[in-house]
Amino acid sequence: MSAEDAIARAKRYLETAELLINEGDYASSVSRSYYAMFYVTRALLERSGSKPNTHSGLRNQFGLHFVKEGPLSEQFAQMLNDAEEMRTMADYSNEFVLTIEDAQMTFRDAEAFVDRMSVLLRDES
Repeated sequence: MSAEDAIARAKRYLETAELLINEGDYASSVSRSYYAMFYVTRALLERSGSKPNTHSGLRNQFGLHFVKEGPLSEQFAQMLNDAEEMRTMADYSNEFVLTIEDAQMTFRDAEAFVDRMSVLLRDES
């Protein structure tokens, strides 16, 4: 997937996440927010020659290449980790119920994350 395709997909997912918050579907919103982050992260990693096969591999490689060795602060790794954790709970937990606050926080983090990763992707083009 090209950088522009990844950015466009992430932006569409963010639009959908916001609509889902407004509809009261917080679990689905969290999932779309996380996947917006996922696609721009995967595009960055592919550019660096890394192709992780799992979500945890994606997070680990992002932390290594773009936080520990790279231009980003730990804040971005934490945003990605938090969103993936919320997405996992949203998708798989029978007991955990997401709130509007959870969905809004994940959405705000995803917006900031996608904006920053989009700059990196465009700078590397």
